[in-house]
Amino acid sequence: MKKSSKMFLVGFMCISLFGCSNQNPSQAATNNTSTVSNESASDSVPEKTDKNVFYLSDTTDKEEFYLNAISVPSYSPFEISFDNNYSKLTCKLYQLDDKSWKRLQEFDLELSGDTFWFLVKDSLLEATVLYKNVNVEQGYSSISGGRPFETIEPSFGIHGVTSHYATTDKVSVESGVEFPILANIYWKDADKSLEANTEDFYDPNRINLAKNEAYYMLTFTFFE
Repeated sequence: MKKSSKMFLVGFMCISLFGCSNQNPSQAATNNTSTVSNESASDSVPEKTDKNVFYLSDTTDKEEFYLNAISVPSYSPFEISFDNNYSKLTCKLYQLDDKSWKRLQEFDLELSGDTFWFLVKDSLLEATVLYKNVNVEQGYSSISGGRPFETIEPSFGIHGVTSHYATTDKVSVESGVEFPILANIYWKDADKSLEANTEDFYDPNRINLAKNEAYYMLTFTFFE
């Protein structure tokens, strides 16, 4: 299952949910994390009890406003609670090339604990992964870490393109097993309407991209 949305783009915007302006993406992810004091420890623990399941977080109307109204592109929230402690997350960004997924970039994030929240930017041209280690015992809610991928661009540019993204709703996670979390397709033909689907990660051979179409996929792999 997946959640999807469509965006119309006329160019890159340098506004991020966590700030931007004169900072580079790494500084924005690192330095512009907000804090909220006087939060009890119980408020930091997800109510759902499903273990080893990575899922799209339930959000209130207020949270959706914060995630989607501030900038284009917006962020999608995810979370997971394991039954063991995990130490690493590998994030990989792919582009569909001749009916196979070509890896463009990847990086590792250091984890510590069994419960984590994530924010993932919906546009994979500016892919960013931010996370909170929920196991940390403190009276503040803050982003624990994360980083952006290097900015990419389709060969046909981004002016006047249309984009559709889709997120996974729920995935059972095993240590060392890669799975898709967000798919993002771009096209320049105003008469077309294309759809992204995270399930396409498992069967790229059936996808036929035309001229001025580009398809990207973001995956996670957790390690104990």
